Amino acid sequence: MISIVIVNFNSSDYLKRLINSILTLEIKVRYELIVIDNNSDVPFNLKPDKRIRLIYNNSNIGFANAVNKGISHAQGDKILLLNPDVIIENKTIDILSSSLDNNPDYGVVGCKVLNKNHTYQVSSKRHFPTYDILCTKFFRLDKIFYKTKIFGKYNYTYMKTDKVAYVDSVSGCCMMFRKNIISKVGIFDERFFLYFEDTDFCLRVKDKGYKIVYVPETKIIHFKSRSFINSNVNKNLEFFKSFYIFFDKYDKYYKNYYFVKKLFKILIKTNIFLLKIMNPNTSYE
Repeated sequence: MISIVIVNFNSSDYLKRLINSILTLEIKVRYELIVIDNNSDVPFNLKPDKRIRLIYNNSNIGFANAVNKGISHAQGDKILLLNPDVIIENKTIDILSSSLDNNPDYGVVGCKVLNKNHTYQVSSKRHFPTYDILCTKFFRLDKIFYKTKIFGKYNYTYMKTDKVAYVDSVSGCCMMFRKNIISKVGIFDERFFLYFEDTDFCLRVKDKGYKIVYVPETKIIHFKSRSFINSNVNKNLEFFKSFYIFFDKYDKYYKNYYFVKKLFKILIKTNIFLLKIMNPNTSYE
């Protein structure tokens, strides 16, 4: 059975559309739906269904924490993480499930992700953010020379989007893995309130010898950042806070660049400081 875990925060309309869609899809495998609501300001009502379990948090505990709570209630042998602001194809769940069943060396699988205008969403797959990648993104060379292997490395934009690829990370908006892999790599790191928790999890799975696989045979549409519209959470601030945690956690990968590492940490902390000053009324949970 597959446990579909959806973390919701102020995405009421999208959540209802996604769940109603899943309930009408022709899914061959057994599944359950686990919805964790992070104290949304926007209320939602779902029709009672024995396949849906609702968990309400008293505060916004963050994405990773909510995912772990959902997994702790999961009865399936596979976990599918879905953002509430996505639309999935009829065979998406079955295709991702079969990919894991047919390939025991696959640790995490994700599909092609499209924007609302059906263009390709580059966050479908990601490389570990090495120093050359960080410099490339800082100077926005990845936007100009995205088809080259040197500058298109972070999102593998030099690769064909319709080809299966072994990558460092897939998008957490649609990610499937076997539940028992948690016993080998641990739960999602709850220090990440938002952002980088999916990359961190995929890297830990990969470090155990499993493959992280981009499966473009099926796709979803991701509307992105819908929960921020009715929220006082500053997504830019949360990005830099999580980036700092990630950068510090993977210190060993940057050990040969002591002064550059210190510089990047200063730059990240400076961004955090400035964002707090410019947004004094923003929630910093």
